[in-house]
Amino acid sequence: MTRELRKSVHGPPLPKGRNQREPRDVANHDPSTCFQISGGSRSNGGVQDLGHRAVRIAPPDGDGALRRCYCSRRMTNFAAIDFETADRRSDSACSIGVVHVKDNRIVERFHRLIRPPRKKFAFTHIHGLTWNHVRDSPSFGELWPELRRLLDKADFLVAHNASFDSQVLHACCRRAGISPPRYRFRCTVSMARKMSKLRSARLPVVCQHLGIALEHHDALSDAEACAKIAMRALG
Repeated sequence: MTRELRKSVHGPPLPKGRNQREPRDVANHDPSTCFQISGGSRSNGGVQDLGHRAVRIAPPDGDGALRRCYCSRRMTNFAAIDFETADRRSDSACSIGVVHVKDNRIVERFHRLIRPPRKKFAFTHIHGLTWNHVRDSPSFGELWPELRRLLDKADFLVAHNASFDSQVLHACCRRAGISPPRYRFRCTVSMARKMSKLRSARLPVVCQHLGIALEHHDALSDAEACAKIAMRALG
């Protein structure tokens, strides 16, 4: 890379506006909200694109560290989702929490109990729910129209251990005779690992590290914590 400012391969510079940020010194740079700064090779200035549209970057110092960056944040529009299940089968959702984030702000919270297809609960010791808590709640199929209207507002979904929640969503849809939706999931476990060097990416550990309040295994609390992790990671 030359010592001159160069246009990013992602496109030409954007006009200044609310989507564009002023250049910041690396000393005050938050790598979770823009670029990851490292002592990488001089060929890339130690810069790894984490999903923001780079406008241009300043040349690296002699040690390969970026001195300034010029970037444009993508406006975020996603929903964080968390399921609690009654038993070991993925179609046994008994609680769901959804938090909708738009332009890096929480704009809606959704929490519902769900009546699973079987009465026996195997995980009461984890989330505290029993059949008596949910017996008068809607089934997943009855809840689906309301839930889908919320999820359809988002560009993508995030979850902490997204493979679990996406599997529950699809299994519950199939159980209810609903064609599983093709929502795009992103995992906050991966985001958390990129933001920190914690030995564990478990939700309570990450929340304690980031100062995020959490009532673990309450579906809405877990979803909101997940949303806040994603907000930090995605900017």
